[in-house]
Amino acid sequence: MTNRIAALLGRSGEFDATVGPALRRALVDVADGVLRDLFGNPGAGVALVAVGGYGRGEPAFGSDLDLLLVHNGRRDDIAQLADAVWYPLWDAGVGLDHSVRTVAEAVAVADGDLKAALGLLDARVVAGDHALAASLLERVRGRWRARAPRRLPELADMVADRARRHGEVAFLLEPDLKEARGGLRDVHALAALAAAWVAEKPPERVLAAYRVLLDIRGEVRRLARGGERNRLLLQDTAAVAAALSYPDSSALAHATADAGRTISWTWDVTWYRVSAGLRPPSRWLRSRPARRPLDEGVVEQNREAQLARDADPAGDPTLTLRVAAAAARAGVPIGRYALDRLAREATPMPTPWPDAARDALVALLATGAPAVAVMEALDQVGLLVRLLPEWERVRSKPQRNPYHRFTVDRHLIETAAAAAAATRGVDRPDLLLLGALLHDIGKGWPGDHTEAGIAVVGVIAPRLGLPPADAEVLVTMVRHHLLLAEAATRRDIDDVTTIEAVARAAGSPRVLGLLHALTEADSLATGPTAWSPWKARLVGELVSRTMAVYRGEQAPCPPALTERQRLLLAFADEYAVVVNPLPDDGMFEIVVVAPDRP
Repeated sequence: MTNRIAALLGRSGEFDATVGPALRRALVDVADGVLRDLFGNPGAGVALVAVGGYGRGEPAFGSDLDLLLVHNGRRDDIAQLADAVWYPLWDAGVGLDHSVRTVAEAVAVADGDLKAALGLLDARVVAGDHALAASLLERVRGRWRARAPRRLPELADMVADRARRHGEVAFLLEPDLKEARGGLRDVHALAALAAAWVAEKPPERVLAAYRVLLDIRGEVRRLARGGERNRLLLQDTAAVAAALSYPDSSALAHATADAGRTISWTWDVTWYRVSAGLRPPSRWLRSRPARRPLDEGVVEQNREAQLARDADPAGDPTLTLRVAAAAARAGVPIGRYALDRLAREATPMPTPWPDAARDALVALLATGAPAVAVMEALDQVGLLVRLLPEWERVRSKPQRNPYHRFTVDRHLIETAAAAAAATRGVDRPDLLLLGALLHDIGKGWPGDHTEAGIAVVGVIAPRLGLPPADAEVLVTMVRHHLLLAEAATRRDIDDVTTIEAVARAAGSPRVLGLLHALTEADSLATGPTAWSPWKARLVGELVSRTMAVYRGEQAPCPPALTERQRLLLAFADEYAVVVNPLPDDGMFEIVVVAPDRP
């Protein structure tokens, strides 16, 4: 018994070479064996039931054993039976989440406690009276289905609350694999929707993503020596990658991000349809669902973008992008039937793209924030990579620094969404949006990402059907997408040399205006610390002074000293530092007086 409990806690070394599903099966076998020995054969009217993660057969080293001792209320030895199971486990250091209840009591608790109800949906009998346990599970699941209109919105609120508190598995440097959006809990929520008979069981691609996160969590818990930890720390990624046979930490991070995105997207589209079904139908919807035209071959039906009856994905190469743009403009998701049909039947885009296809892509990006969810949908069914094969290189590619909050591909989409707000301020909004979508595409290739991006966009631009002059502007935007931010924050913008260098690099007022808008959008999509009033003011002043050079005006000279600054020079011995709060933006001016020297 002692050896088996030590193995369960990861203290014996028995499972050192066992990982993934084999490890989970071994831990379940050990735990079940220990519990059956402790429980013995007390006869009818009592059963030991595993709930939660243990009920699903997914324990990790050090996981609590979630147990319910259920009885028929007619036995007088329940306290002794419970003590015989709980105390040896406590003495051995095994964590327990335990309760002792009759069937009626367990059902009542599930009615009032959502977490308890979810745990019982995954329950299984470990030992004892199987008929008694079966009656409990049947009643719990029946009430879950009957009370679905009230319980499922609670479930969705719980999913949303976890996302607010824990962030997203796909986009965090150190994600909580269990609680964060796109984590293990979200798959449990999908299973709960299926248990209510309002949705299909999670598809295989979601279950595959779930297994990826389970395997990683298993190794995280092993490294934590059984501690209650579900967060993949940067310091552990190399060890976890090696244990699970990933090539390196980057491959592990890519798999984690991809799994999180698959799970979170599936929850979003599933809950969207389930919540629509929970709403009472209006009298206008009780007859045949209305189909409102959105674009050629695209209609809105039941608050989703669907294909029109005469749509022909195989003969209409621009249809996918028209559907996407129409959905984003209408603020509705692309229906799953339409997505699956497009993924199955859509014809490859000709080279170069027809003007209508490029216009549809620009129209999609111009919708701003609504484009993000639509692009994610295209990505999840493989349509985005089919349209832009280079996307495969950046798909779910992590950015391992604390400034970036998104993977490379999501950062590109978010940048384009942010750039949509600036299209009225430039004379080529189409090039701004395309440049925003592609500015970091080089991060999918080895070497300097800017140099790689120049080469990649040099291939993509003609394929999109852009004329040579427009293609050159797009390449220039990629070449200099960091120019303004670096010059404004790392160089002296009061120096004529800095201003003239920026003017030469940008080459024209058009490109400078595009770079200005791209710089702000890129920073906003990077993270909350990447754009500030201070940075915006520096970049804006640099652009204003550079535009003066293009107009043939003399580059602004360094500003004259103020009277206050002259007094500092006169009265400071040699060095002085003065901090002055500014009236706007919550910033400070720091004046430094020092001897003039390089």
